[in-house]
Amino acid sequence: MRINGNAYIYGLTIFSVVSVVAHSQIVPSQATNHEINLWLRDGDPRMVAWGATFAAKSGDKDELPVLAALAENYESVPRHEYDARGNYIPRTPEQKQYLDSMQAVLDSIIQLHGEVSCEAVVAVVPDFPAQALTLLATMPEPERSQCAADIYETRDKSDQPYDWHRIAHLQMIHMAAAILALHPPPGFTATLLNEATVILKISVTDDDQKDNGPFSSGTCGDSFGLVAAPGWPQPYTYVVEQHWNSQGPAEGILIPGEPAITGRRALSNSSCSTLPGFTSVQKVLLARQEASLLPGDPGPGTYQHDTLRYTGRASFLASLSVMITLHEEPFQKLAATLASKSYLTATESATVMPTFAVEVEDQRKNQSQALQIPESLGPHTTVGPYKHESGWFPRQLD
Repeated sequence: MRINGNAYIYGLTIFSVVSVVAHSQIVPSQATNHEINLWLRDGDPRMVAWGATFAAKSGDKDELPVLAALAENYESVPRHEYDARGNYIPRTPEQKQYLDSMQAVLDSIIQLHGEVSCEAVVAVVPDFPAQALTLLATMPEPERSQCAADIYETRDKSDQPYDWHRIAHLQMIHMAAAILALHPPPGFTATLLNEATVILKISVTDDDQKDNGPFSSGTCGDSFGLVAAPGWPQPYTYVVEQHWNSQGPAEGILIPGEPAITGRRALSNSSCSTLPGFTSVQKVLLARQEASLLPGDPGPGTYQHDTLRYTGRASFLASLSVMITLHEEPFQKLAATLASKSYLTATESATVMPTFAVEVEDQRKNQSQALQIPESLGPHTTVGPYKHESGWFPRQLD
């Protein structure tokens, strides 16, 4: 019997397409160690995700070197692009599968208590900040402290305007600093204080009125939980956040302290971390922790308010200078405590001081005499008018 060549080729094509479609919809219910190994090396993002999922379920730590290598060789996808109306342009199917596959890989590494290199942690930060934070916090010593020191060196050495594009990097700096604060290396504690900024809002009045000033805080909620894509395993993400003792017993502690940094696994298809970036609030919090001061204990904070009674031009500048000195004294006491614990040298203790951003608000009823506000009152101060937007920090220390 003669076979029609065209019909044969057509039949093979249809069979191949049907086979591929069928394979793409297969949802494995179990896997042998051999199959797990094959899937992880398959190159197909979906099968890599299944291999990672079953490696975690079966506790197959033999696959950790392969999983770690996948993380180390990860290349972040380009940032989200926007259309003319400012809306996100959706990821391509290939990008989404690539992200979903690596999410399963990272989940497997964390569930297996695997160890990864600092290079792997840095590689996944842009797309998976919560997983990167978790992997950094759970690295063994001394590798953890060495990696933390390298990451901390990439910090901005002064507070910068908020940029959500950089929040993942700032969260990594925060985690690195929290790790280093457990056993501070030489010079580290001095950076916490010297690179912090204290906002001191001074209300100038012509009577004895008081104003406690504004206070605000911020939080970030969990990601929306979504179902798995057809043919894919259930995705899990990680939430890394601060936990205060007042919130009750903490679970999943990554870094102890007050607040502690905790991590938890969650059902979602995205990575979320509510850990704040590394601002002056966190710098002073860590310095206070090193000194064994709790948030409720007396001590310096990053957002302060005071009232100055105006009695005339001649005394205004002198009174302003004295007030700033009074607000600097708690930091001098903190420095002395840190020096007694050998976290600061004698020279550092004598010189460390945050920058005081002094903001003056004229609340006088009689403003016939203009306030003469200097630009500076010393090496650690800047002076300017009151700014309503400058006092926002997550979880203020008053």
